[in-house]
Amino acid sequence: MSIKLSEFDYKYFVKNHFILNVALGILGVLGFVTIKDLGSYYLIYFFLISYILYFVFCIFIFIKARNKSDVFVYAHHRYLSCYLSSFCFFLISLSIALNLGEIYFFSFIFLYVLFFIFIFFFNKKSLQYKEYWSILDREFYSEENIELYDFFFLISKYKYKNSNFSIFIAIVISQIAFVVVMNEILKIPSAYEFYIMSGIFLFISFFIIVNMKLNVIYPYCFLKQKEHFTR
Repeated sequence: MSIKLSEFDYKYFVKNHFILNVALGILGVLGFVTIKDLGSYYLIYFFLISYILYFVFCIFIFIKARNKSDVFVYAHHRYLSCYLSSFCFFLISLSIALNLGEIYFFSFIFLYVLFFIFIFFFNKKSLQYKEYWSILDREFYSEENIELYDFFFLISKYKYKNSNFSIFIAIVISQIAFVVVMNEILKIPSAYEFYIMSGIFLFISFFIIVNMKLNVIYPYCFLKQKEHFTR
């Protein structure tokens, strides 16, 4: 196996993902406390339990990964961290949606579950695409060393020639949307801001899961298969 770990890999796959998820969790909690009217106590318990479990899981996988300089452990941490990030953005969208009414809260949950199930089966079918496996397999057994970060972005670089293009576009779109809303460039009435902001956070949550296919799902599943043969 030619994959080598560097200090950058630790910062990217473990430390930075942990910091990002904790920061998102704090942002989510702040969004939760700004809800105007929860209406029912079970909604309070839902958010409290969700954020407690979120932070506990973030800390648990970080502690498990920080003391192990291992390719498979780092890959697993990134895999789980991406889902945690998506889930946190989803919770933030729910917090904002509650300001509009419980019907939006439950509608967002339905959409998220439906989308998650669809993407799960879509990715499962996509994993049968052999061309991508050959790219990873060739680099995995190459005599030349490759860092884990570069290994994870091999497929997207092969397909798009620029692994960060889709991420860049999503960031630009989300930032423009926020500027439009917060600065009222289009003179959008304040009554519609909650609709737009909740939709933006839900979109970001969906986008993270979609973007995982090439940059996370493929390389992680590949390494997971190889783990039993290399240890």
